[in-house]
Amino acid sequence: MSPSQNNSKAILRAVSYTSAGTALHRAGLTGGHTS
Repeated sequence: MSPSQNNSKAILRAVSYTSAGTALHRAGLTGGHTS
């Protein structure tokens, strides 16, 4: 496995985790504000 392949996978994982976390965080914030 080449280092570039490892970097790409790590970046993709970080991005998916970050966006998912942000979406959950926003959903919780809006849910709290609405109720």
